[in-house]
Formats: sequence, C-alpha cells, structure tokens
Amino acid sequence: MSKLQTQVIQWSELSASQWDTFVARSTQRSVFARYDYLDAVSNLWQVWVVSDAQGWVAALPFVPREKLGFKAWLQLPFIQHLGILHEYRADRSRRKQLSLEAEVLKLLCEYWQEVALIDLQFSPNLTYVIPLVWDGCEILTRYTFQLDLQSHLDELRAGLAPPFRRNLQYAVRQKWLIQPAENPEGFLRLYDMQVESGHDVLAGVPEGRDSLERLANRLIGSGLGQVVEVRDADHQLLAAGLYAHEGGTTWYLMGQYLPEGGHPGAMVALMWNQIEEARHRGDSIFDFEGSMIQGVEHFFRKFGASPIPYLRIRKNQLPKPIQWIQALRS
Repeated sequence: MSKLQTQVIQWSELSASQWDTFVARSTQRSVFARYDYLDAVSNLWQVWVVSDAQGWVAALPFVPREKLGFKAWLQLPFIQHLGILHEYRADRSRRKQLSLEAEVLKLLCEYWQEVALIDLQFSPNLTYVIPLVWDGCEILTRYTFQLDLQSHLDELRAGLAPPFRRNLQYAVRQKWLIQPAENPEGFLRLYDMQVESGHDVLAGVPEGRDSLERLANRLIGSGLGQVVEVRDADHQLLAAGLYAHEGGTTWYLMGQYLPEGGHPGAMVALMWNQIEEARHRGDSIFDFEGSMIQGVEHFFRKFGASPIPYLRIRKNQLPKPIQWIQALRS
C-alpha cells in the first residue's frame, strides 16, 4: 500500500466536477454528498481528503463549528447522513479495501484529536468503523426506511397497508392532480400554514425556512430533485413534497400538507406517485429518509418499506465540567 497523505481543502477551492466525479466513484454515493446539495446547505464546507499515489482514496466533508468555544463537527440540517466517502476501485480485493479503510480511519482519529465534540451520521453503505471504537468513539445505530423498487409494481401495491390502498382509490375518484411544480412556493406556503398551526418541523434550525427554500430551489435548478404537488379538482393545493434523486435512489426529503381539516390521504397519494415515478425512471431504491419518530416510522412501514441501519458517530472531548453541565441540561 502506497503512503497515504492528508489535506484539508476549502470549499471555495474545490471543483464541482472533480467533487461529483469522486462521489460517483464512492461506495457511499448519495444525493447528500453531491456538490449542489452541499453547497445549498452551507457555503462553509471544508473537505478532509486522503490520497495515495493514484489520487483521492477517501474524503469527509465537514463544516467547522464551535460549541462553547471548542471545535466541533456536527451533523447539519437537511443531511440525513454523510460521513466518510471511500473510493471504489475494482482492482482492490476486499481484504485490501478494508486495510485501506482502517488506515484512513486511523488518520481521521489523529486529526480528530483537535476536535472537542463530534456528532456525525455515516452512510448506510459504511459499516466498517472498528478503529473509531478503539479510539473511544460512541457508535449508535439509527434507521432509515427503504423500498426495493426492483419488484413488480403490482407487488409493491400489494405490499401497501389496506387503508393506503383505499386512499389511492379515493384519490382517483376525486380526480386529484399530482405533478411537479415549477417552484417551491406552494410547498413553502403549506409549511407556513403548518407553522401557524403550531407544527414547525424546523423548530430550532437556524434560518430554517430560508435554508429550506434555498435547498428546494437548488435541487429544482440542478435537476437533482423536485417539488411535487397534490391538487384537487378545484386546483386547491392539498399536499406537497420535496424529493431528490441520484445514483439509482430517490429520497423523500420533506412533506407538507394542509393542517386541520385537510385530506390525510393526500400524502399517501403523493408518496405512491413518486414511488411509481422513481420506478419508471429506473431507480432501484426509494428512501423515506428515516424516521426514528414512532408515528412517522409507522407511516413509512405501511408502504412495505424495510428498516435500514446507519451509524451515528459521537465523541465528546469537552472538559469534564462542561460535560457535566450538558448532562444536567439533557
């Protein structure tokens, strides 16, 4: 194995095409790692890169932050998972690949000695993190839900919970129109209505609405995603969702619907429409992007989706007195 070298590259110095080419070669490829997606979420990214004689072998995007005056790497809003991206090379055996990943993780642990607080979520396609355990990191398991789209569409429909199939029949009878929107205005209007009714899914997220609007516009403009609306026969907006697609996977990022008095079946009709569209597009996976919340998890299971684990990596090197204060507040 050739000697590995590390460097940190500022986001402003990174070529979008170079980055996306590397992401496409990674076994942790996802829409969350694409340049346009990351750039929409923040313009403060840096990338920790590991190289050998042939080029990049691994990279980890992060936004340097501070917590109580100490360096911190924390998961950002709108990114379900990210973490380390390892390049895939067909000429490497599995044994050599794991050896390389172990070396990369050891280098990361050395770099992390300067970071006081780490809380990140890694891709479901990254399962080897044993060197992080040796270094004292806490490894937690979280779950997303995914639907395998390689089954026949009739099989997918049969996998729906009976109430959901009735919701779809109702949507057809009511002649609801489901189609992509040119802009996220309707989606954001429903979000504002939800906030007014006391249900803000972005509560606590700095500049939450502005960030959501920026992300939605960037996904639409780059072709990485779309906002899809459900309207009734009178053209009233009932529900809308933000979706992204990349590398054979479609992600459901967020949905909004009319508050009290709306049509609960509108979100079911919307999701099923996007499952059909993803399959027609040739995608193999529909990812519901979570959730660990009981009611939401139950909703996703009714589509016949399966729980898929991914890892949350935590390490708290803050001074002990600060850790005690955090424990008292939690």
